[in-house]
Amino acid sequence: MKKSLILLVLPLLLAGGCGDDNRPVDAQPLLDDLVIANCYALRDSVEAYATQNGEYPDFTPWRPWFNNPFTGNLTQPVQTFALNPGETGYVPYYVGQKYEGYLITGFGETNQIISLKRNYP
Repeated sequence: MKKSLILLVLPLLLAGGCGDDNRPVDAQPLLDDLVIANCYALRDSVEAYATQNGEYPDFTPWRPWFNNPFTGNLTQPVQTFALNPGETGYVPYYVGQKYEGYLITGFGETNQIISLKRNYP
């Protein structure tokens, strides 16, 4: 009886042990995903600036730094649409006397992969 119970349970234990060896390896994020993350980080920074200052930032005095995942260089957003791999672009909308909105773009390996837009009210 004990022998048959062991023979019944042993394959289940072995099968359970094999599952541990086949765990998925943590995948590195794709470079395009890192560009997208930079764009969302820029958006969060722009929104925080607007909350503190009552308007969205002009480009020149204010630019955060980001790591370009394609070049590995520390860069700032460009003041236009992102056009090169890993670039983040920022274009503020000027309405009346204030900056009331923006367009953030991110360029992946071969094309623009994200666009975040905040229209003025």
